[in-house]
Amino acid sequence: MDEGEVRADQLTEVVSQEELVEDPIGAVIDKDGAIRLRRAPRNIPLPTSSEELRARVKVLGVTFELAKYQHSSRLWLATSSPQVWQDHLDYVLGDRIGAFLVKLGDQTVRAPWSIVLSYELQVRKTSCRFIMFQGMDLAASMIAARQCLETKEQFFSTPTSLSVSMARQQPAKRLWTETPPPGLALNDTNGYKKIQGKAERKGKGKGKGKDTGKTSGKRAAASFPNTKTPDGRNICFNFQNNSCQAASCRFVHVCARCFAAHAMANCTASSGGANQP
Repeated sequence: MDEGEVRADQLTEVVSQEELVEDPIGAVIDKDGAIRLRRAPRNIPLPTSSEELRARVKVLGVTFELAKYQHSSRLWLATSSPQVWQDHLDYVLGDRIGAFLVKLGDQTVRAPWSIVLSYELQVRKTSCRFIMFQGMDLAASMIAARQCLETKEQFFSTPTSLSVSMARQQPAKRLWTETPPPGLALNDTNGYKKIQGKAERKGKGKGKGKDTGKTSGKRAAASFPNTKTPDGRNICFNFQNNSCQAASCRFVHVCARCFAAHAMANCTASSGGANQP
């Protein structure tokens, strides 16, 4: 708090002794070999939970209490008290801000934590403006800042609404299944896309295109005892595990082992037999 200026501290600057992970002063060696003293950074990450926020704001309240006794001539500091900051915490973490529930589809979620922290800072900034330009004391300015509809609309209500709206616009991801619907294939967003010809999964990296299809066909052929019927017709590989969903499949639906009208997964015949031509 400089003379004639009231500033809202960033929560990254409100550091307790327990949160300091480095010594206030450390030694560093320059390129020329000289040893110099360097003041360690005192900034810490933003609070990640309501308990961390409570601890940080309580430290902030203690600094105002100390400033009240060190600067007794500043009348706006005279109303500083632990209750002022407790009321501030109750509001920020209460059901109107921190515990505010937002409807997202069939789920109910809380307001984003980053927006809660941003609004908390703006409430204190608004309080500082009331002190400097309207002559309010600390207690009155904090109450007025919490009641300021413009601050709440700009830094909490609107950002929260936009965040929920963007979350609703994101398409729901569909998981890849063993056999995609006919004429569809997986795309990069884990959904399905229409393709020419039979459905096939979209390749990634090297090996995309025709070579990938040939490789897949060779692997499938090697996994079945027969790939063709005795009269030379191609056997459907998907049918062997009952996964063919083609409305009019151009391959023969017979067992790749005994050529009966059932899938190989349901076949009870002997597994012997050579690959037919």
